[in-house]
Amino acid sequence: MKRWTVIGTFTIFFILICFLINASNSGKVLKVATRQSPPFSFKDSTGEWKGLSIELWKEIADNLNYEYKFYETTLTDFLKGLSEKKYDVGVAGITITSEREKILTFSQPFISSSLGIAYLQDENPWMDVLKKFLSFTFLKIIFLLIAVLLLAGFGVWFFERKKNEEFSGKPHTGLGSAFWWAAVTMTTVGYGDKSPRTVGGRIISLIWMFMSVIILTSFTAAFVSSLTIASEGEKVTLTSIKNHKIATIKNSTADKALRKNDITPIYFNTCEEMITALDKAKVKYIIYDLPMLRYYGIKLGDNYEIIKLSKYRQDYGLAAQIGSDILKQVNIQLLDIIHTANWREIEKTYLGDWASDFEEH
Repeated sequence: MKRWTVIGTFTIFFILICFLINASNSGKVLKVATRQSPPFSFKDSTGEWKGLSIELWKEIADNLNYEYKFYETTLTDFLKGLSEKKYDVGVAGITITSEREKILTFSQPFISSSLGIAYLQDENPWMDVLKKFLSFTFLKIIFLLIAVLLLAGFGVWFFERKKNEEFSGKPHTGLGSAFWWAAVTMTTVGYGDKSPRTVGGRIISLIWMFMSVIILTSFTAAFVSSLTIASEGEKVTLTSIKNHKIATIKNSTADKALRKNDITPIYFNTCEEMITALDKAKVKYIIYDLPMLRYYGIKLGDNYEIIKLSKYRQDYGLAAQIGSDILKQVNIQLLDIIHTANWREIEKTYLGDWASDFEEH
């Protein structure tokens, strides 16, 4: 009898403890940090938070009976607020990086993508060609070509001026003939109206013929490349756009990638601000998360081009303060949810026809 009394007492005590814990959890309203980062999190016309991450969190919270309240933040406040325990959970388009793992803890990733480059194509692509011809680089090539041509002509004139009437006469006449010879030889026209006869002149001629083949081939390739209206997407890289005005958001993974490539961007607070700056030609390119660039792509029409930077993989997850006991239960729910047919429908709603850009987990 005494034994059963002890067991009963412990049972009642255990039930009471569980009740108190549940009561404590149910009474706590979680502070959920979020921000404008479509298609992961954004406010609709009624002011309600929507998006891929928001839908995921709502289902998780519903399954776990969590009470919560959304707090709108910037990216900087999002990261700082979570690390300083100002918020309990972070739900937005937040990527998992090694730097952020030092101050936060993350859930399992629920989707993977990459960085992207966005820009507006010029309405008249031939203007790009004209700009190339007027560029300092192109004019420098022309100048160097003329300089080498003049050097070859001078060399022939130096050896031929006293022994070959075709290059003799007054210096300006002889040099003019020598330069003419160098030009027709380089272009393989070779009229034959002038030709070196001295040993020195012929040695210079032989060297110039071989050099001309190399120079002309290289110049022709550069010339054709400038005239070819190729797809902008095939030539736009972080290296090729380095000297242009580039927009991104401070402390984002895109910002880190740019700084790693010695590129100083122009900072904006939201993706919408960057799109507006691009539309008004205040910046030439946007480097940011590919899903967000895809989401905004329809706003600028067919001229809005987007390139996927596969090298820069992005894993998206939910975030919390280090030591949080919330994410263990969240992860269990998350892994169950993202393998359901309902989740695939949610993805389609927010990601549209860009399934090839993303990887499921």
